[in-house]
Amino acid sequence: MLQKIQAFDKTPPSAPPTHGATLAGVQAPALLQTAALCAHLGMNSSTLWRWIRERNFPKPIEVGSKTRMWRTAEVETWLNNQAATAQAARQTASGAGHE
Repeated sequence: MLQKIQAFDKTPPSAPPTHGATLAGVQAPALLQTAALCAHLGMNSSTLWRWIRERNFPKPIEVGSKTRMWRTAEVETWLNNQAATAQAARQTASGAGHE
């Protein structure tokens, strides 16, 4: 019976579950550790922690005593909000000089 159940599971045992999560359009696990999050965003961990302090970046969840992870959906929402804010600022700046 166990062999029949395993036959239907096509996910490799080492692959983390994604649950349809994407980060900047790239398939990503539902939860990201610091190194994976930094790799996806193209930055180092000191920048990440500074963003958390200064820019209201989503705070991590504590998985263990020393392990922090981020929900991919929260990070994606934050990225989208940053893009919308930047676009609004550009539109305001370009419209201010044309009066």
